[in-house]
Amino acid sequence: MILQQHIYAQDPVIDSLNLVLKDTKNDTTRLNILSELSELCEIEDILKYAEPIVKLSESNILKDTDKTHKLFYLKHLATAFNNIGFYYDQQ
Repeated sequence: MILQQHIYAQDPVIDSLNLVLKDTKNDTTRLNILSELSELCEIEDILKYAEPIVKLSESNILKDTDKTHKLFYLKHLATAFNNIGFYYDQQ
C-alpha cells in the first residue's frame, strides 16, 4: 500500500495578509484585511475570515455615530454575508 501525502502550499498573498492581520489592532484595517482574505481564500476557509467581519462590523455600527464610518462597516458586513452565503451554497 502506498500512502500519499498531500502538501498544500499556501498562497503567498494569503500568508502575507495573515501576518499583517496578526499584528493589526485598528478595526478598519482588520476589516479590510479580513474582507480581502475572505475573497481570496479557499471555500472551506471563508467562515474563518467572514465571521469575524460580521462581529467586528456589527459592533462598530452600533457604537460609531459617523455616517461615513457606518457605511464602511455596512459594506464589509454585506461582503461577509455574501461570502457566507456563497460558502453555504457550495456545501
